[in-house]
Amino acid sequence: MTSTVIYEKVTGMRADRVVSMMLLLERRGRMTARQLADELGVSRRTVMRDIDSLGEAGVPIYSTRGPGGGFHIWEGFHSQLRSLTADEAAGLSLLGNPALAGQLGLEDATRRVRLKLEQALTPELANEMAIVEQRFHHDPTPWDRAAPVKVVTFLAVSIRYRRVVRTFVDTDTEVEIRPLGLVLKAGEWFLVAEEDGERRAIAVTRLHGYRSTGSRFPYPEDFSLAAFWHEISSS
Repeated sequence: MTSTVIYEKVTGMRADRVVSMMLLLERRGRMTARQLADELGVSRRTVMRDIDSLGEAGVPIYSTRGPGGGFHIWEGFHSQLRSLTADEAAGLSLLGNPALAGQLGLEDATRRVRLKLEQALTPELANEMAIVEQRFHHDPTPWDRAAPVKVVTFLAVSIRYRRVVRTFVDTDTEVEIRPLGLVLKAGEWFLVAEEDGERRAIAVTRLHGYRSTGSRFPYPEDFSLAAFWHEISSS
């Protein structure tokens, strides 16, 4: 088979599906085409075509027939995504937005996970990812009223590690809050926090004199940042 045909087959697959398929097989050891199709939300025919293309691209996928059979990856093969650190896993969702990753203090982690992702992909798919990054750019910073990056970074770290924060909101009265999440709305950052048992959204530009208390708090299991923001923004 010519390299042109392989290129057409491999680049026809979505990168996220390729990564998902490799990680599923690495984690579970052996899966049938039907199981892969159900997990990935595609047809069995698509799974078979993707497996053939990955094999031709150098990923060591083998099949076993009969009861208990299925597809599996050679046990000595491990993709770079298996070695992600906690910061790199957090940066995975920000791969396409380096400016935002920088504001959240995850720029270096996002850069590292991108390199690991490139190694997990075929050269053709890695090239497709690079093309999109080169030709599309998202700048989350508004023309004015931009919150200082160091404030956003401080809050992002406090949220990730559930750190109690003391800060001033407009006035000279210091308050103690439990930061639950950050929302970037039309270029402006908002902090969703809990104060005295009540949850509210605060424009980050209103905060000053912020500091960590050194204490940590249990993150509320029933809280959904997206649901909370939808509720207050639509009311």
